[in-house]
Amino acid sequence: MSCKDDKKHSHDTNCVCDVVNFINELQDVQHDNFCPTGCENPILGANCGGTSPLANTRPFVLFDKKGGIFLPASCFNIINPGSMTSDAFELPIPVPSPFLRVEDVDCDCCAVLRVLVPDVSNLSSGALDDLIRELSLFLPTTNHPSTQADFQAIARTLICKYQNGITFRDTGGGSGVSPRLTTEFFGLASTNFCITVDLQCFCAIQCLRDTFIGRV
Repeated sequence: MSCKDDKKHSHDTNCVCDVVNFINELQDVQHDNFCPTGCENPILGANCGGTSPLANTRPFVLFDKKGGIFLPASCFNIINPGSMTSDAFELPIPVPSPFLRVEDVDCDCCAVLRVLVPDVSNLSSGALDDLIRELSLFLPTTNHPSTQADFQAIARTLICKYQNGITFRDTGGGSGVSPRLTTEFFGLASTNFCITVDLQCFCAIQCLRDTFIGRV
């Protein structure tokens, strides 16, 4: 049954659809200018701080009517081949990604969404160590299997790291060097995992900084 049949929530059945429709049209017509951030900003690339003038995507996350982040069943892992310690080499298990890109929307608010995953290829080994260790706090151990709450916590952490960057103590790779706080940002990459959803099943949308996504 479609969520649109839920009469009790008829007040929240249009705004998410309207915003995703707007983003879809925005991605079809790229612009060069920059202006303030926001979901309904008419300039694609304006909310990325001038770092991605060729932006072709306004990624977003969706929230269900209980406030949970929508997590499609598509998983990824993060591997740090430069790590010197086993606890920061890779995540214990693959995890779902909250990042989405709209590919199409029809007049009934059914949308085709593409799952995006973190692209950490530009991160230093120190930033990767920090990210893997922080995400691993929510992943299974011998006495603690993962729960949906853990995956929600991972999703929220990823969203914060994508928006605000990964801040860590960088020694510059040399011994005896005083560590300094450094912030690095990861990008997003396309996947072949697409899902068709009824946008009227969601009550909130959060837009993230615009970026360039290859192969879309």
